[in-house]
Amino acid sequence: MTPSGVVYSVYRRRNGNVLRRLLAPAQEAGWTVRLWALDEEEPRLREATLGIGPGTKFDLVNRLVTDTDPADDDHVVVVDDDAVFLRGTIVSFVAKMAAAGFGLAQPAHVLWSNISHRITWMRPFSKARLTTFVEIGPIFAIAPEWREAVLPFPGGLGMGWGLELEWMDLQEHGCRLGIVDSTPIRHLSQFAAAYAPDAEIEKLTRLLEERGAPGWRGLRRTLGTWRPWHRRPPWLD
Repeated sequence: MTPSGVVYSVYRRRNGNVLRRLLAPAQEAGWTVRLWALDEEEPRLREATLGIGPGTKFDLVNRLVTDTDPADDDHVVVVDDDAVFLRGTIVSFVAKMAAAGFGLAQPAHVLWSNISHRITWMRPFSKARLTTFVEIGPIFAIAPEWREAVLPFPGGLGMGWGLELEWMDLQEHGCRLGIVDSTPIRHLSQFAAAYAPDAEIEKLTRLLEERGAPGWRGLRRTLGTWRPWHRRPPWLD
């Protein structure tokens, strides 16, 4: 069964074609797509673009979420404008996430992708991994039953660094975090290429020190692996 979903994205005109290809399977599946253009509208995304103007990612996504209330069974997917699926699609990623029972999930990265965390690299002989970590970008998804715990995103997040720590805390309430290896992506842009990261680095460093985990030490772990020869993920058995 194909899951239903709502996709939100903040994009730049120069990446309009990349985003359009990423979104095409979602639109073909009848998903709702809501976008915000930072500079100029992509003509072929005009119908889905609700606003134009500068701002920070999570503040603008909150505006899109406020405008479009997801249906009860919708997964919410937030995507950047500079990633492509090299196997599978945004729809098959969410389907595998749902089959794995994840409350929050991201697709893995291929080895030549631009990454920030090594745990997000695709692992061989793995459909998906139960982890303690899901990254804020370039693509992540929220299961319907965990939307109220995650949305709207906290105000004043800027580019969102450190939000992953709040998501980790959801595990105490039963939320499974995971990385889907069977639908890997490539992140095309360099780390923090679109903005000055100094303030975000300073904020993240402070948050990690408050948890006694400088440099993410001990926080990013794989707890279980769903192998291709297993019908179900072991954490559901």
